[in-house]
Amino acid sequence: ALRLTPESSLRLDKLNREVGFDAEITETTLTLLTGSIAGTQRKLAAPSRFQINVADEVVTIIGTEYYVRADGAVTVVSGAVSVYYHPNRHGWWGPHRPPGSGGPVKVIVPAGYSFDPATGQVVPTTPAYLKKIIAHIETTRKCAKVFRVRGAVLVVRPERYISPH
Repeated sequence: ALRLTPESSLRLDKLNREVGFDAEITETTLTLLTGSIAGTQRKLAAPSRFQINVADEVVTIIGTEYYVRADGAVTVVSGAVSVYYHPNRHGWWGPHRPPGSGGPVKVIVPAGYSFDPATGQVVPTTPAYLKKIIAHIETTRKCAKVFRVRGAVLVVRPERYISPH
């Protein structure tokens, strides 16, 4: 389930589902263009993938509760999230960059931590910010509605009623 915060925009790039022998395999790719999203994701069956593209990063979600901003900041409430980023595009080289590597760098963001795109560091999340994120996650959990669309599952909950007039 996802909660798109106000003043945010999201593009659905890929939504694929295949039924395998023992499990359903899904591949979902979203691009967060502006704003932020809060989400809860059940653990996916391998080799399923759920990715969110932001700024110069790819955020890979596997069974966690998270908050992602379009500027590349990622906060994890439970579980862990992988972030692949391009340090040379931000003007710094980050501590985890392999020598001579021109490709993206992977960092793991555990529960209670945030990825800071300005420094390339994983840092403890402040209690005040974490409280705000948990409120978004709780709202996402409690208010999501599930729909089946062309064989896929779509979970939606609007912030408020919007008149068509």
